Amino acid sequence: MHSTRADLPRQVRTKPVPADQLSTGKELLLSSVVSALSRRLQSLSEEDLAQIDPRQVAERAAALIPTSHPFAQLGPFYPTRAVTKWLGITRQALDQRVRARKMLGCPTADGGQRVYPVWQFTADGQAIAHLPAVLDTLHEGIDDPWTWATWLAAPVPGRFDGMPAHQWLAEGRDAEPVLTEARRTAGRLAR
Repeated sequence: MHSTRADLPRQVRTKPVPADQLSTGKELLLSSVVSALSRRLQSLSEEDLAQIDPRQVAERAAALIPTSHPFAQLGPFYPTRAVTKWLGITRQALDQRVRARKMLGCPTADGGQRVYPVWQFTADGQAIAHLPAVLDTLHEGIDDPWTWATWLAAPVPGRFDGMPAHQWLAEGRDAEPVLTEARRTAGRLAR
């Protein structure tokens, strides 16, 4: 059984709230979606509406809403230029730090640039404590900066009080649990 316009909830048929009166991003998104759907529904005849499954339309529309990407926790990132300027070093010196695993630089898809997770830096631009040792350890299992960044940034229940490894290190906690887990991970990745 299909719904008609008369079956739509009253709030869907009302005029959307002006964007400047909305207090959250969710309210703005909802208002925008309702407005666009209302305009589209007005252009349809009753015969057209009878052919539409409202639940299916709603599910399709909802599927288009972006969700958090699993890699979102890896950033934000500094570009190379920002890091060289902040640290007062050349691109070559920065490249040497990355190659020596003193700092984490992740190559972009075009291969010409790197990005640097913000969380690896202290306020004065130094790498968080023990980061080079962790990177060296992970390198024994896989030579992939994105894997290292994911491992450092992903909180795992039951590990490091549920916080990401980089946060554990940045808070000055004992590095040995992080290094021990990095050794285990490297061993699994090396197989």
